[in-house]
Amino acid sequence: MRPTEFDYFAPGTLEEAIGLLKKYDDEAKVLAGGQSLLPLLKSRVTSIPYLVDIGNIDSLTYITKNDRALLVGSTTKVSALENYRNFGKNLAILKEATASIADPLIRNMGTVGGNIAHGDPGNDLPAVLMALDGSVTVTGPEGQRHVRARDLYLDSYTTVVKSNEIITEVQFPDWGTRSSGTYIKFKKPAGDFSIAAIAIQLKVNKDGLCEKFGSAVASVGPTPIYLKRSSEAMVGSKITPMAMEKAAEEAAGEISPTADRDGTVDQKRDLVRKLFIEGTRKSLRKL
Repeated sequence: MRPTEFDYFAPGTLEEAIGLLKKYDDEAKVLAGGQSLLPLLKSRVTSIPYLVDIGNIDSLTYITKNDRALLVGSTTKVSALENYRNFGKNLAILKEATASIADPLIRNMGTVGGNIAHGDPGNDLPAVLMALDGSVTVTGPEGQRHVRARDLYLDSYTTVVKSNEIITEVQFPDWGTRSSGTYIKFKKPAGDFSIAAIAIQLKVNKDGLCEKFGSAVASVGPTPIYLKRSSEAMVGSKITPMAMEKAAEEAAGEISPTADRDGTVDQKRDLVRKLFIEGTRKSLRKL
């Protein structure tokens, strides 16, 4: 099936792109890699009169690192992030998450910003960004603003980014020494789509007590979900099997899955419970 007709723009600067979005407002949509949006257009799940392709804006393609975070331009290809050589143990979670996205072809075309901005509850990088307590820079006619990932998603395919704004940078915080994380994706028997996925990041102090803990899940609700109660339950004590079991029970209660062909509500809660424990154990082994 072919998409409905639309006007296509390929601006060369960020200012030009924002001008087009301001001009066409709700009738325009940003196109980055297109690996999430184009299938929806082709299947006519949605129709958009104006597409603004930001893929030619060179200033939005970069990966840099400072002492606080890994900074990634929104049009950076997923494969470029996957192959980045300076993650270190602290951000190994990003290597795992990017390698789990679809296949090499998709990763070579899809962008980091697109994966986060699309609002697909099954996308992988939003959960990682939430677990790390990362943020995005959003740029529009009124300038820049910063949005925490944990505040970004409103509903399926719906974020707080306005129609005339663009996510221009993604910030993945570096938690420093004695921190590590992991990303686990439980896939369907056929294809790459997940039934559930979890991102875990933790940090312990020199006495072995949990100093920081972040966890988030994908594919078990209309949006990626930050597991606030279970994350907070881990902080301040040693990460023992009993502590993991208790926090995992909290995680299972923080999601609101629906029954479908992939499982019942109870089965999905149990899966998240198990993934939480597995992810925490795996992260600990990396320290």
